[in-house]
This record gives sequence, C-alpha cells and structure tokens, in this order.
Amino acid sequence: MKITFPYWGHYTPAITILFEKLGFDVIPPEKTNQASIREGSKFSPELFCFPLKVNVGNYLSSLRRGADTIFMWENLGGICRFRYYWIIQQKVLNDAGFKAKIINLNTSHPILRIKEIKKINKISWLRVLKAFYHSISIIIFYCNVFTSSCRLIIMIVTDF
Repeated sequence: MKITFPYWGHYTPAITILFEKLGFDVIPPEKTNQASIREGSKFSPELFCFPLKVNVGNYLSSLRRGADTIFMWENLGGICRFRYYWIIQQKVLNDAGFKAKIINLNTSHPILRIKEIKKINKISWLRVLKAFYHSISIIIFYCNVFTSSCRLIIMIVTDF
C-alpha cells in the first residue's frame, strides 16, 4: 500500500513522518502549484469549493507517482462540505480513471481508525504511540515557529 494525503503546508512533513512511522510507504503530496490547481479544477464539480479542487489536483500528482491509497479526514460539524470531500474525491478520481482507495479518518472514532492502521501494518501499540509522539513533537515545533497556524493544528489534534 502506497499512501498519500492532503497537502498541509508546513505540517506535511509531520504527517509524512507519522505515516512512515506507522509502517506505510508514503508518497507525500507535492506543494500546491498552478498546474495542480488547474488539473484539480478540471476534474472537480464546479459547485464545490476551491480547497476540494486543490486536494484533487495534489492527489492526481501523488497517484501518478505511485500512490494507490489516500488518507483523508473529515469535518464532523458545521455547514462546511468538508465532511463529504472523501466521497466526492473518490468519485472524481474514479471518473478521471484512477482507482485509488480513499480511507476516511473519521475523527469521531479515532481508536477504531488507529486499530485499523495497526492491523493493516501489523504493528505494536508501542510503535503507534511512538509514531504519534514523534509527529506531535514536530507539530509543536512548527506551532512555535509558525504561531499564526497553531490554532488550526490544536483544533485538529484535540479533535482527533
């Protein structure tokens, strides 16, 4: 299984390391650029927001580099359509001829998702804890360096 995930700016290295330490072969998303935006917009439904189109464009690049699975998390509350992204993105990518699997990291059941990852890669709970500890340490470092983005990361970490 070769995985990718949405591009998260300065936090992408922490997420890459998390998945690598969890035993996955990771193909990190490329930095968002005009070509990925154009391509994501080309394949995405017109009525959906810009971030969905950016994600699709970034996924296409990762899929072409060998990724076959995408880890995506969802928003559980509010009116944002982010909670439907993984479903729409799966359809868009299938319609574009890519047969990637999208795994929804629904944050309402984090222990179940962690158990699934543990089972997929046959890893110990100690390895899972070390992976999260290492990645959270990197996120804390980035929060200290880039304090304006820290609130978003804190919301995600505490929700997950």
